Amino acid sequence: MIIFIDKKHFFKNIFQNTNKTQMLKITALLISFLFLIWLNLSIFGYFHIKNNSKKKTILKVGVNNNSAPNVFKVLEQNEGKKAKKAVNSEYIAGFDIDLINNIADKLDLELEFHVFDFAGLLNALEQETIDIAVASLSITDKRKEKYDVSKAYMQTGTSIVVRNKRFDDLLDNLRKQQEPNNNKEIKINYNEFCQKLKDLEKEKPIKFITFLNTVAIPVIEKIKSDTNKEKEYVIKNNELTSSSACFTDILQGKSDMFITDNCLARWACEINQDLTYFDVHSDNLEHSTCPQGLGIFFPKKNDEDRRIPNLQEKINAALVKLDLIKKDEKGEFQDIIDLKKKNHELKETSKEEVSSEDKNKIEEIEKKVKKRLDEVFNENKETIELPTKKIFIQAQKTIPSYLKGLKTTLILAIDSLIVGFLLAIICTLIKNIKLDYHKNNFLIVAIIKILNTSINALFFVLKGIPVAAQAMLIYYSITFLFKGNFNPLHAGIFVLILNSLASITMILMQNIKFLDKGQIEAAHSLGMNQKQVFLSIVFPQTLKRSVPFILQQLITNIKDSSFFAIIGVAELSWKAQSNMGATLNPILPFVMISCFYLIIISMTGFLSKMLEKNIKLKK
Repeated sequence: MIIFIDKKHFFKNIFQNTNKTQMLKITALLISFLFLIWLNLSIFGYFHIKNNSKKKTILKVGVNNNSAPNVFKVLEQNEGKKAKKAVNSEYIAGFDIDLINNIADKLDLELEFHVFDFAGLLNALEQETIDIAVASLSITDKRKEKYDVSKAYMQTGTSIVVRNKRFDDLLDNLRKQQEPNNNKEIKINYNEFCQKLKDLEKEKPIKFITFLNTVAIPVIEKIKSDTNKEKEYVIKNNELTSSSACFTDILQGKSDMFITDNCLARWACEINQDLTYFDVHSDNLEHSTCPQGLGIFFPKKNDEDRRIPNLQEKINAALVKLDLIKKDEKGEFQDIIDLKKKNHELKETSKEEVSSEDKNKIEEIEKKVKKRLDEVFNENKETIELPTKKIFIQAQKTIPSYLKGLKTTLILAIDSLIVGFLLAIICTLIKNIKLDYHKNNFLIVAIIKILNTSINALFFVLKGIPVAAQAMLIYYSITFLFKGNFNPLHAGIFVLILNSLASITMILMQNIKFLDKGQIEAAHSLGMNQKQVFLSIVFPQTLKRSVPFILQQLITNIKDSSFFAIIGVAELSWKAQSNMGATLNPILPFVMISCFYLIIISMTGFLSKMLEKNIKLKK
């Protein structure tokens, strides 16, 4: 028996029941359609008030918002605060944000902030999609080979973060040597610190920890070599992926000491009262986690050839006006590192007294940096105090940021499913063309074979390469080839469209195999061509069988969207990482997004079961 389904009335046939039920379903479809339009408009910016002023040149600034207190995410824009809105709609604040804002004012530039993870930030700099990068970036010889860099605008100290009550005797002893009522800024000489390590644990070595891609790694190796001469007093645990993971490691007792810069150490101890830090000072730069200071990085090229000509020179000049670097008698720029090196060389090579002028310059820079840093802590008390509040208050405060991420996740999943489904129909039609009907036309046969081979090759590649690798490959390839701004959200949608296309095509092809072949042969015998058979018989029946599986693909898209945080898409996982960087809490953010994922996946699964049940009843 041939089952004819008029394509013009296909959806009517699916939803036909009672008038009331039919109206409810039509209303639900209309609401879904309007919701999808609103979702796209809100994400792609039509509801945002944009500053279209063309009076100032735009300076594109790349930042990493997991670099507190230099750059961190704030939960909302507060009146009187200095938070800036990035292009992904996040509000960011910190020492570096204030600094760049001051520089932009001096140079009469408009700022445009782009948020990346650490690897994405440096990659964007190499591909010149941003003008500068700033996010507590340490200047190193290796980085200076790949990028241009400003003079150092600050030098952070080396600090050790420990859990309270873990080294009480050491801390009490150090506090006695400090100024009264100074329980946070505790200092110890490097050589004395190495000796203390030998005295601390006679049976078990002290376990040090730090995170990946940090200058602290060689410092730990130096401590090991200077301490472990007689026996193993110090060992280094494997580096972790983030500073918040290191703090958690310390709190859980898996590691004993976390070595980092004193700015981050102070931020962590302000947030978590179970942590304490002390500074380790030395004149030897090998003992410093910031031996060459922090700088503003530029793409490697002639300063005159930049998008904003002489930008590096202009920023150094602005840093002079902000009293963060100085000029010598020849008019050359001197940062705090240059001044300290000059003084150290004078001490080592001659008996000359260190210039009082240079001493004053160093003190002025350090006072200026301390003042600016104190302002950051004072102006962001709400962010600092949030982790100390009850967990329900923390969840309530962070929910709005996750709702924005949820919208992006839904856009990624739904838009890619719809476009992928439409393309899958075309691919299914191509793969169902019978070559026997075109055997006399060699050109059409060749084209169909090429298309089929291309489709199969594409599906093979998509199924063999992980989604995260696809995202990085497509995003970085496009930005490299075209040397311009490319929204990572578009890259994410494109990747999911391709994967939805492959999966849905396979689903449709698999369900076509289960159709009664007799009705197709009968349709051909009645004089129907391939197009008529496909649109009137094959496709409608296949679609009815495939609806539950297509909704399962939506669930897959929702889960896969979490991979796009790696290229800077501000979906749920990205929001969790941003909040983790500000609060240094690695647990609550991921508990929150897990709840969101469970809710939307459960709703999608319920809808899938309802449709499947409805289709079975129609049969």
